[in-house]
Amino acid sequence: MNAKRICSFLLALAVLAAAGLFVVRAAEVSRPASVWELGGWLDRAVSDALRGKTKLDRLAPALFLRGGEQERNGLILADGELIENIPAGDEDVISANTEGILRCLETFNRPAAVMLLPTAAAIRQQKVPLTAELYNQKAMIASVYERVSGAATTVDAYTALFSVQDEYLYYRTASNLTGLGGYYVYTALAPRLGLSAASLSDYEIENLPDDYRGDLSARAPDAEVRPDLISLYRYTRTDRTYRVICTRGGASYVYNTLFPMHLRLLGRPEDVLFGGAGERLEISVAAQRGSSLLLYADETAVSYLPFLAPHYRRITVVDPRKADEELLSAIDPAQYDRVIFACSVRTFSQEPIYARLAAD
Repeated sequence: MNAKRICSFLLALAVLAAAGLFVVRAAEVSRPASVWELGGWLDRAVSDALRGKTKLDRLAPALFLRGGEQERNGLILADGELIENIPAGDEDVISANTEGILRCLETFNRPAAVMLLPTAAAIRQQKVPLTAELYNQKAMIASVYERVSGAATTVDAYTALFSVQDEYLYYRTASNLTGLGGYYVYTALAPRLGLSAASLSDYEIENLPDDYRGDLSARAPDAEVRPDLISLYRYTRTDRTYRVICTRGGASYVYNTLFPMHLRLLGRPEDVLFGGAGERLEISVAAQRGSSLLLYADETAVSYLPFLAPHYRRITVVDPRKADEELLSAIDPAQYDRVIFACSVRTFSQEPIYARLAAD
């Protein structure tokens, strides 16, 4: 019997023992003095045991997650990190998004790239128990890339991330890439855009002092996971003054920095990255010359934008899932030198992000 099976057995035994303990404790509250009192005693014992069951229900998620063998709420706890096991892709959604990109490319008449980013479950799969059923993200990416081949450049972020899989690429408590993960995505993207990727040593790295717990923590509040660090990467080779306009929740906010630090004090440390992931993001510099870039992307864009920003005079990021009709219609791809369609495999396989864009 291997170690994992022994661990599973002991975990199951612990759960059963806990259940038995609640019943025994309930039974010990008031023992029957005679056979005539047996009926009432049993009623009280069952009632107390059911109250104990609610305690066991609260305990069970933590017990299962700590075992490393089981999944709960689509999450696996492995080596102190929460890994989201995304469901198998919806083939209708995947097809609609692919067709949406192809229709956009026909009308945009601009050089374009497509980049699908694997989630932690694919890159960190060596941490996932063998019993877990994982969606084949690599095969899905290859299938989509085959369909858009010839119409757009494709970016192999999968290989770039998988080759450094032991590094801190994904947050332990959030379903997104870290700044370091974003850098490796950038190293795959840059040459496909005709850019020379900067060295990691060209950036000054600042770690926010706050512990960060992301969206996955709320789904497993009892899991023993170390909080994350949010890191800011500042390019040091040139001195640029940025203007950032973040449209979030229908309101626009203007910042004169890529990293508005005051948002950390408002309890939103993740929003220090460009003001947060909203409907639209505009990054510009006061330069007369330079290229412009339009990204139709999801929230993963904030991970690699710090590395793209020094290469462009203007970058616009639009999330078609969040943008309303007016915002989408205001975007003119002809005003940009290049267009990128980039999102996570989870978004592309589960949400009609580009199907909706094409419909507009």
